[in-house]
Amino acid sequence: MPAVGPLYSAVADRMAAKAPAELGTGNTFNFRTVPIRLAFEPRLRERGPMTAASNRQRLTVIYSGRVQGVGFRYTANSIADGYDVTGYVKNLPDGRVELVAEGERRAIDIFLEDVRDRLSGFIREEKTDVQMATGDFATFEIRR
Repeated sequence: MPAVGPLYSAVADRMAAKAPAELGTGNTFNFRTVPIRLAFEPRLRERGPMTAASNRQRLTVIYSGRVQGVGFRYTANSIADGYDVTGYVKNLPDGRVELVAEGERRAIDIFLEDVRDRLSGFIREEKTDVQMATGDFATFEIRR
């Protein structure tokens, strides 16, 4: 079997860890039975009308560390495309990054977990503030 690159290995490891049990047996995982799109398939992307009974919240996260000049905003924006979240990500003048996300709490939590997983090498600290959603955003975007 030919050697695989680190990106493919990371994708393979992630698929194996998150795949349903019926897709693999024991400690093995058969990629021929699983479409590769599973690794990149958006989760929690079901958009629906906002109702008063919904659990929509607004989380503001301030990331510090080596978070500017490393593609942090672009990566966070790309990750957000897979989730039912709106808001923005922007650089702050003091070298930190601000991310504001609105949506169902579960979707935001999983989105932020993915941001953490993908950018953990750059994040030293994060501070989070939780508020009620305002509905100010139609999409998730990069702000300058």
